[in-house]
Amino acid sequence: MKKLVVAIVVALVVIVGAGPWYMGRVAHSRVDKGLDSLVEKVPYIRIAERKWSAGWFRSESLVTFEFVLPGLGGTPVAALADAAPVLAQQRFSVRSDVLHGPVLGGAGLGLARLDTKFVINEQIRSKLIEVLGTEEPVKIRTRMGFFGGGTTTLSGDARTIALSKLGAPRASGTIAWDDFSLAIGMSRGGKSYDVSGRQPRIEFTSDDGKEHALFSNLSVEGKGSRVTEDLYDGKVGFGVGKVSVASSRSPAVDVSDIRYDIDSTSKGDYFDYAFRMGSGEVKTAALDSLKFQLKEVHYDMTLRHLHTPTLQKLTRALRDSYSNAMGNPLGAEAALMAPLAEHGRELLKHDPEFVIDRIGVVTAEGEAAFRGVIKLQGVTDEDLASGAMALLPKLVADITFEAPQALFENVPNGNMIMGMGLDQGYVKREGGKVTSHIEFRDGKLSINGKSPQLPPMFGGQPPAPPEPLPEAQMPAPPEG
Repeated sequence: MKKLVVAIVVALVVIVGAGPWYMGRVAHSRVDKGLDSLVEKVPYIRIAERKWSAGWFRSESLVTFEFVLPGLGGTPVAALADAAPVLAQQRFSVRSDVLHGPVLGGAGLGLARLDTKFVINEQIRSKLIEVLGTEEPVKIRTRMGFFGGGTTTLSGDARTIALSKLGAPRASGTIAWDDFSLAIGMSRGGKSYDVSGRQPRIEFTSDDGKEHALFSNLSVEGKGSRVTEDLYDGKVGFGVGKVSVASSRSPAVDVSDIRYDIDSTSKGDYFDYAFRMGSGEVKTAALDSLKFQLKEVHYDMTLRHLHTPTLQKLTRALRDSYSNAMGNPLGAEAALMAPLAEHGRELLKHDPEFVIDRIGVVTAEGEAAFRGVIKLQGVTDEDLASGAMALLPKLVADITFEAPQALFENVPNGNMIMGMGLDQGYVKREGGKVTSHIEFRDGKLSINGKSPQLPPMFGGQPPAPPEPLPEAQMPAPPEG
């Protein structure tokens, strides 16, 4: 029994003693692989120098990056410092203090914890302390998981800064913000990601209080899983609880619940991308004077049926084109347009759809909104070779507009506009609402079943030439 206890104690000593050293070596390898991957995917930077000072329980990483100027054959910016000293500022270094696992203090358990800082000179350091009260306004901490992946967290403390300290001595007032954090997690091999961030308040106030701007409850949330090398199935949303702007030069504006969401969904060989933009209530003096209550604003759209293999090729080609453009800035536009033309044409052959889920507003009288779909059906190589006009017969659109009639009564000239639409048959009244149904099919446009006159370039008939006047009505030639 004694021997067993001794063996267990010895094993624990070895594990506890040698474990951090071994984990430090694994962390070093992972850091190097991550840097190599970064340079491969971001052609604008290169690693000028990297150094790893290994210890038993702690190590230090020092990496120097430099931006690469386009059009100079990959010449580092720093190499041109003698000709243009300002370019030397485009070289920067980051230092990471690495704590080896398995115990990472406040970061929990893991392979290693990296606390990363930018290496700055004494002049910049003194200026940061003078203005912000700290040389590290943003703290960067990364926790590496035992079996791959990890989480990087950016955070900062609340501050109130006099505007006069930001390079404008005559500026009055302050800018302030609360404690903030942003965590970005990635699983092993980048198979999935998650992001979460919070900033309760950013506020600007002038000394006299007449100028004021407040952004409250800023947030970002998202997660997704990899479908192809560069495409992820998931959702990312950015939100602002409220924006309030007041000024002595213009009326105050309050906008609540601002949202911007992107939802990507993989369906077999196709991707759908839904975009949701909008807000809650919008309050301004101009709307109040009209007695117009704007409760919600919506721009909700979806790109549907995007061919996944083609979309991946386009994404990869665009990334490669950035690298190619680095050596030839004059050809940068052509380098970017070539993959768009090649793979964009291929996407059109898979019946893509642009869906208007809802573009409109919600008022006290009700909702006014456009809904519908615009799509291309059956596009062939021959259609694409014939030019854009050959695609018109393949274009199908079906869009409806609906709004409460009472809404037009509170809009300047609203009754006149509605009356003109009713007279021409482009708008109908249906149970206290006005509606309109817009269709484009087989190259023909119709609105509520009526065919408006289109310009000739869109398939409309050119105007008939005026009929000649009878000879008796012809003007007499001038005398002399």
